[in-house]
Amino acid sequence: DRSTGLTEIVYRTKQHKPDLPEERERIEGKGGEVLMPPAWAVGDSPRVLTPLTKEEEELGVLPIGLAMSRSIGDRELKNVGVIAEPTIDAIDIDSLATTDGDLFVVASTDGLYDHVPPETLAERLGGSMSSQRLLLSAMEELIMEASNVWLQLMQGEVYRDDISLSVVKI
Repeated sequence: DRSTGLTEIVYRTKQHKPDLPEERERIEGKGGEVLMPPAWAVGDSPRVLTPLTKEEEELGVLPIGLAMSRSIGDRELKNVGVIAEPTIDAIDIDSLATTDGDLFVVASTDGLYDHVPPETLAERLGGSMSSQRLLLSAMEELIMEASNVWLQLMQGEVYRDDISLSVVKI
């Protein structure tokens, strides 16, 4: 809302995490395994584990865990229930539009959403909709915030989850 500066989330999709009942049922039904993090692992998320061959198990290879149940391109997990089919929702945009407000859509990967709350994203992005330069700056700051959290969590390991952010003004 340009007159008050307030930002409101009017619609939110759900993340496709492997611990959701319908997602877990599909994965386990295909013979996949969902690893639930222990209670002390604050901030960790459930993962679909890559299946290992007997040779890999004998060599002590550890499975890779994917923190989502739907993904494009994760071929190793396709056979154990990870699918690329999106959930599609239809929204009447005209019913959401106001005369004093900007309506925008945010799409992002879990690398950002796992460390920056949706309300923070909405407020920071909504407050920068007046210019493309401000918007790009806000997006970069949000990505850097999530990146810094990843660096702290990994404690020196060279890993950071993918962090993508897209904003479209409607």
